[in-house]
Amino acid sequence: MKTLILNGSPRKNGDTVSLIHIFLEGLEGEYKIVNAYEDGIGPCIDCRFCWENDGCSIQDGMQEVYEYIQVCDNILIVSPIYFSEIPCPALQFAALG
Repeated sequence: MKTLILNGSPRKNGDTVSLIHIFLEGLEGEYKIVNAYEDGIGPCIDCRFCWENDGCSIQDGMQEVYEYIQVCDNILIVSPIYFSEIPCPALQFAALG
C-alpha cells in the first residue's frame, strides 16, 4: 500500500508534523511526504493547461507528486489552521481535489 502525505505546515517540528509521525506509527507500506514550504512547488496560476492535458504547465516539484498520485492508494492532506484558514502554500494541494 502506498500513501501520499501532503504537509502544509511551515514548522518543521510543530504539532502538524507530530500528528504525521503518530499516523506513520500505524501505517503499513510505502509513503511519501511532500512539504508545501520546502519542495519547490509553486501556486496554481489558473492557466487551465490541466483542463485539456495531463499534469501542469508549471515544471516544478509538483510533477513528481502527480506521478506518485497515479500509483498511490491513499492521500492524506495535513495542515495547521491559522486565523480560520489553511496557510497559502497548502492551498496548492486543494487543486488536487
